[in-house]
Formats: sequence, C-alpha cells, structure tokens
Amino acid sequence: MTPNAKACLIDDGGRLWDVPPHRATAAAQRDLRVETAGRYWIHEKIPHRRSFAITEAGPSLRIPDPNYTTQLRGTDITALPDAGYGRWVLQDFMRAAQTGQPTYDEISAHMFWPETGVIERRYRRLLLPWLNAKGRVVLTSAITSL
Repeated sequence: MTPNAKACLIDDGGRLWDVPPHRATAAAQRDLRVETAGRYWIHEKIPHRRSFAITEAGPSLRIPDPNYTTQLRGTDITALPDAGYGRWVLQDFMRAAQTGQPTYDEISAHMFWPETGVIERRYRRLLLPWLNAKGRVVLTSAITSL
C-alpha cells in the first residue's frame, strides 16, 4: 500500500486501520463521503454469494449515463451491463473483503454503458473494507481521476 493510501485510512480515534474488522461509525461514513467529494461507490457483500451489490453511487462520479445511476442500486456487480468489468473488479473486492485490509490501485479500464457504448476510464481507487451495523462486509470504493 502506498503512503498516500495509508494517509487516507485514519479512523475516528486517529489510528490507522490496521486491525480488521473495521466498524465504520455514521460519522466516519459521512466524513468519507465528504472527503471523496462525492466520488465513491458503496458495495455490500451479498449473503451466501461470491459477489457484492451496489448500495450507493456518489453524486460526483463521472457516469456517462446519468439516468442509469439510479438503476444501479441493488445491482450485483457481476450483472452490470459490462459483466466482464464486474467480474474483473470482483476479484479485488473479494481480496479486500477476505483480508480486511484497504487496497489502492491505479486502474485503466474500458467499460460498456448502455446509452454511451464503450468508454475508457483511468482512475485511482481506494477500497476500504468495513462491517456495517448488521455485521455484513461493506466496501467503500473512493475514486479519483488519474
């Protein structure tokens, strides 16, 4: 993990997220939404399945089909219009969920969107695994452009 990624991982007590599982308080979740300037995804592990569902898309993400954004909530990432991209990111999601450790990656990907077609996106992604109030694994994916 890069020093920049570690600098982003301060919890409410001022400590690095070094001992999983992490429980995110409502205040920490709110702070993360602000710190990412609305460029984030939140995914929840689907019980008894090897996948995640999209539970929230940040309002400042560069999604080429804005009408599609509201339809994404509850979608299994392997059932996205670009299923290959969904399967590809699932590998990283599962690794972060299993280790409980944040991951930082620089991504270059071609993605298919129903109304736009194939687009290229280059971005930095910080995956933060945590447990919600129900004890389910949740990933916050903070995005910045390259």
